[in-house]
Amino acid sequence: MSYLHNTTGRFSLKVSCSALMGALAVILTLSGIEIPFPPLPYLKFDLAEIPSILTLGIFDLWSALAVATIHFIALSIFRGWILGPFMKYIAVLSTILGLYVGFRIAKREFLRSFIIGLFLAFFIRCLSMSIANYIVLKFISPSFFDYGVQCLSHFLRINLTKGVGAMGLIILFTSIFNVLHTILSAFPLYIIIKELHRRRIRSR
Repeated sequence: MSYLHNTTGRFSLKVSCSALMGALAVILTLSGIEIPFPPLPYLKFDLAEIPSILTLGIFDLWSALAVATIHFIALSIFRGWILGPFMKYIAVLSTILGLYVGFRIAKREFLRSFIIGLFLAFFIRCLSMSIANYIVLKFISPSFFDYGVQCLSHFLRINLTKGVGAMGLIILFTSIFNVLHTILSAFPLYIIIKELHRRRIRSR
């Protein structure tokens, strides 16, 4: 009976915290605190991924996925369109998955697990978003491809043509953006886990 009570309590805590973190992610997005990525200004750094990643470190994979899902659903409702929120959803899910696998590979070695997780997050996120962006730019919204070519032409100060080379450059700079955004989003979790790890060592 005691075990059942403790299990139910932990589950309730996870649900409550996931809901709060999901709400925080939505608030951070709606606050408009964003920094455009200069080569492709439609890509923007924001803080809304941090709650999902913090939840992964504090609780577990399923709680983090719940936060990301709450964020996705709320954004789709508030903004009245699904493409942008869905692309964000893919980015967050791939980051969470990479970090989670890294944490599982080296559970007891904090620094190693974080580095492995970070590099796996880079790889999975960049691969996922490269495929997703190619599909969107090529088939769903070619006007965004035209806009991306214009932005890169201005940034690089060259006259890009709308061909394979331009698509490759857009995918390349999008991958650079995703690597930088992963670092930004995962850094708070690194600080928190490092501090907890340090306190655990001191208490021994």
